[in-house]
Amino acid sequence: MNRSVLFRELDDAEVAEFRAHARANHKPGDHIEREIWHPVIVAECELIDAQAGRCVLLHEVKPGDFVKRKPDAKTVYVRGHFVHGENRYALSDFDDVNREIFLDRETPVYIDFLF
Repeated sequence: MNRSVLFRELDDAEVAEFRAHARANHKPGDHIEREIWHPVIVAECELIDAQAGRCVLLHEVKPGDFVKRKPDAKTVYVRGHFVHGENRYALSDFDDVNREIFLDRETPVYIDFLF
């Protein structure tokens, strides 16, 4: 059955209200009830998830890839080289190449986010 038949059309104010509801209630990674929720809410929840990215361990990230330390973090890092003496990976701040941090290879980070 066509999903558009199940849900009514929304005006601009209602679309904004539905998106605000999704932003207030959906956290990245939460389950999305695609068959029950209105398509506007589903789309906004999918956007929230896409903006957050997915969580992986740092050693799974390729050099040069963008990472964030938390799903809602503002700072984006570029995965650098492995520092053998410290057994850590170097990550450079995308906006400030003079700022570098070093994280353990098992540190969870977020990738595939909208940037």
